[in-house]
Amino acid sequence: MKEYIEKIRTECAKIKKPFVFNPEEDKDEELQTASILFVTKKNNKDYLVDAFVMTSHFQYHMEVMDEAERLLVKKFPKLAGKDYIDFSEEQQDELDNLMDEIYENESVHVQEFISEDLEENENFIEMEVGLNREELTIEVLEKLVNDYNQNKLKLDDTALSFTEEFEEE
Repeated sequence: MKEYIEKIRTECAKIKKPFVFNPEEDKDEELQTASILFVTKKNNKDYLVDAFVMTSHFQYHMEVMDEAERLLVKKFPKLAGKDYIDFSEEQQDELDNLMDEIYENESVHVQEFISEDLEENENFIEMEVGLNREELTIEVLEKLVNDYNQNKLKLDDTALSFTEEFEEE
């Protein structure tokens, strides 16, 4: 792991950025998510951080989908553990209707968060972050990493809900 930490540190120095995009993940051209790697220090030890960062809007959409799937499984218990692709057309339509209802009722809210899974013996931190930003630009990601590394990260605790615009078919 130490060699990989040095590799990431060197790549960051080469591009003069505090992070690199994870080469094993596809880049989101819409800038709603980003998978980045960076090095941090905790308790005088270097750690590699593998962070998945998302906008609040993306997070909201995922939460709405999760809630709709939970409600659908209540109605169709045999769907537990199955993927959307395995649903019948009727079940897919029902899921879409449940999502529409959740959007209309604004019953799901999200807020900025950071979730860390620290593997002390591996010098590795897996992180998930939700930010109240329209897009995850290079500047937003740089600020996130710099603030995190300097223990200055302040998260907005405002609960957010979004409305979805649907195109008429």
